[in-house]
Amino acid sequence: MKEKMPNLLIFSLLLSTSFIASAKVNDFDVVCTSFKELIVREGIDTLAYEEKVKFVTQYVRNNLRPDAPALDAWLAVAAAEEGLRYELFQEAAASMGYKDYRCDEMQRLIE
Repeated sequence: MKEKMPNLLIFSLLLSTSFIASAKVNDFDVVCTSFKELIVREGIDTLAYEEKVKFVTQYVRNNLRPDAPALDAWLAVAAAEEGLRYELFQEAAASMGYKDYRCDEMQRLIE
């Protein structure tokens, strides 16, 4: 039994650490991270809007659950009219409890 105690303690610490880390990153932040990844790509200024959407959509689909509200919000916003996209995404984040959501990279690249 004594041999199992250190293993159990290590497992508990790892589990709590990963839970705390995952609690700090919400799904809407994952979408923002996709824009941060996109903004550092070479040739970003020459990409058409559709190419940016394709990159972000693929990133988000690879990093979020299929039922994630941020994924649904992104897919809806991507098809929205220019000038409304960022505000709509902020409203979606606020409706999920992220009242002060901000992503400068997204705002720069989709408006």
